[in-house]
Amino acid sequence: MVVFLACAVAVTVMLYCALRSGIRVEERDDGWHLMIHGRLPSRSKLSSVLASIPPRVAVHVDVAVPDLSDSLVATINDWQENFEKAGGFAVVHEIGRPWLSVGLSTVDRCGVVTSAERSPRTLLITCADSRIVPKMIGATGPGEMIVVRSSGNIVPARGARARSGLLIDTTVAAAVDFAVEELGVDDIVVCGHSVCGAMSSALRGVGVDIAESSDWIEQARPSVVRMSGGRPAPVLDPTPAEDSGSVVDELSKYNVVQQIEHLRTYPAVVAAERAGRLRLAGMYFEIATARMHLIDQR
Repeated sequence: MVVFLACAVAVTVMLYCALRSGIRVEERDDGWHLMIHGRLPSRSKLSSVLASIPPRVAVHVDVAVPDLSDSLVATINDWQENFEKAGGFAVVHEIGRPWLSVGLSTVDRCGVVTSAERSPRTLLITCADSRIVPKMIGATGPGEMIVVRSSGNIVPARGARARSGLLIDTTVAAAVDFAVEELGVDDIVVCGHSVCGAMSSALRGVGVDIAESSDWIEQARPSVVRMSGGRPAPVLDPTPAEDSGSVVDELSKYNVVQQIEHLRTYPAVVAAERAGRLRLAGMYFEIATARMHLIDQR
């Protein structure tokens, strides 16, 4: 599962979920980019766009179509083979290909789920925002990744308490302990995102009518302090973000690093990391561009 993290940081890793559709081509500093998003394009339109790309250049093809047909897959594969024979270089990144390539619509889904082994190597902690689709991040199937979702991808520090003095909900902590001690995952990834409502609430310090929600958002206060205290901004690697650069988006990045620090208050995490059995990583998802970035914690 570590492999998917290394490969995913520079490319599109989630669907637009019908927010956008169509084909777009643009030239960037690192070469040409062809983006196929949303609804299925026609084969003739796809072929026409592919034919318009200049020869002997580097091309990144990002495919984010929920039900890419075999004919379109063949069109892309044939173009890539001929393009590279002519001296070009093309890399195709298809979201969910392990599922699509076997024709999920014709597969016995019950059999797929019940026959899958539970051997996840990664714990992904991400936001409850409906625009975040965890299984698309790693194009994973049943049993391959354990996922925890919480508002603002918050991981309360061990023993964190609400203003009332009561312990904060320990659901996230229980999942972390289970993933590390029982499942023996290799990686824990905290994934934040742009335009995060939880970060907006934390930044404004606006109280929430529901006490439990207010107490939860309060757990992001250390992230606000981290940002306002002049701490170095998290570095996105390998490509710069194209988000709005708003304070909320910046806080989301600081928040990822802060939650990783919170993870290190858990004895199981500390022991596994010191023993070299566990790696912690941070990621940031740009909703506007549907791109994922690795956050450099240094």
